[in-house]
Amino acid sequence: MTGSYRADVAIAGLGLAGSLVARWLTAAGRSVVVVEEGTPMSDPAGTHLRNLPWCRADSAFYHDLVRSQLRPVSQPPPDGIPVGQALASVPLSPAINQTQRAEASLRGARQTHIFGGMGTLWNCVAPRLQPDLERWPVVSDGEWDRLYRLAEEALWVGPYSAGYSRRQDLLLDALAPLAAEPAPVACRLPPGRPPAWTGPAEILAGPRRARLDVLAQHAVTRLAHRDGRVTAAEAIAVETGEAVTVTADAFVVAAGPLRTPALLWASGIPGEPGALGRYLNDHPLCYARVVIDGARRAGLAAGDRTDPDPFVIIPMNADRPFHSVLTCDAYGDQVLEGRIDERLIVSMYWYPIARPRRDNLVRFSAGRAGRDRYGPPWQPVTTFEYALGDDDLAGLRAALADMREVAALIGVLAPAGTPRVLSAGSSMHIMGTTRLGPASDGESVTDSYGRVWDLENLYLAGTGLISCATATNPTLAACALAIRTAEQITACFGRTAPTAP
Repeated sequence: MTGSYRADVAIAGLGLAGSLVARWLTAAGRSVVVVEEGTPMSDPAGTHLRNLPWCRADSAFYHDLVRSQLRPVSQPPPDGIPVGQALASVPLSPAINQTQRAEASLRGARQTHIFGGMGTLWNCVAPRLQPDLERWPVVSDGEWDRLYRLAEEALWVGPYSAGYSRRQDLLLDALAPLAAEPAPVACRLPPGRPPAWTGPAEILAGPRRARLDVLAQHAVTRLAHRDGRVTAAEAIAVETGEAVTVTADAFVVAAGPLRTPALLWASGIPGEPGALGRYLNDHPLCYARVVIDGARRAGLAAGDRTDPDPFVIIPMNADRPFHSVLTCDAYGDQVLEGRIDERLIVSMYWYPIARPRRDNLVRFSAGRAGRDRYGPPWQPVTTFEYALGDDDLAGLRAALADMREVAALIGVLAPAGTPRVLSAGSSMHIMGTTRLGPASDGESVTDSYGRVWDLENLYLAGTGLISCATATNPTLAACALAIRTAEQITACFGRTAPTAP
């Protein structure tokens, strides 16, 4: 059985960027069909998992649930000699890639198969890029400010208010010499009620959107195109393999920084040679855990055990070129075995500036065949070629030293909490794989509106477009660009860009 759908705009992927594009376009009166590969895990589908009742009641359950939904992408073959012949009948993980070199891998990179993608799992910390250290001249400063304000309003971004979390107040007090401040967080803080966190379902909530159709558990496998236009999105039902065709006047791919370029590659877009998959950029990440010191425990120990988790950032500057985030997410850590009050353990995430390098790239090849095909047959094999430069390594060394100094202001390092560099890809802030640029010169995939070069009706959205050096979480910047893309599509339909829906 073959299904067919028709809309003004077709979108592949319903993460944060895809849901923002859908929201803007439907508000402008356009019909939209979204093809979303993920499996619904909530009602409504695509809600942020923190909003689920058990996750609100038990932080450990929430963090365990998030970890269970993150799957490796491309892992090198395991070292050593297999023991016994019985292993030959055991399927390897779909993430095992026989061509992936260990020294060039992003071992920490993860994807999810949940409806709404990373938009249901992200930590909701949503800062703006730092204009002096992370300047991106493709879009003017005034335009950035306008787009940021629209994205912040749509995502409900605001400061995680002082006084809301007792532990946050303790951290802000301890880190006052570093001008620490409440993190900008995508959630609503209703008085006397738990936070309402922002995911794709929350972005699309509100008035009934009669012109939005969502095909859940369907994967776009190819974009058909001719004469400089995409003519159809060819998709299949994940469970049954039934074919579906979506035709539209415009197409948007917002399937993440790895699946988006994989789909373009599978469709022969934009062709070789080019920038597709090049300039792969990832935020190197340092991590530590610190226990709030004894002098600060008394106020917390006597307080409410439902004290909300803190979200604190230390602003980045030329002397401290790190995006620094502090929160509590080490619940249920088996290493601690209940010997430390988990509420007192603060996780420290330090992101040094990552600089795009052309030789860092992701390659794609045809899906596995025959006995070796344990992953989805429509999904190309992903292979990384990634290395850090000397300046990146110097940034990591400086970040590790800085973490020790900051930890001393808070308390003592937790067991197994010594500052360390996590595996490449662990930040889950992959960027640059479909980079945006000023000219069709083989160094970028799209123009400044996210339109793919030489295809007049194909647009991209997500962190893959970000092409500047960054340390800051790129989510808000990607969402701002998605709104700009939606406005441009609306303008191409002959409508004036609408006010924020």
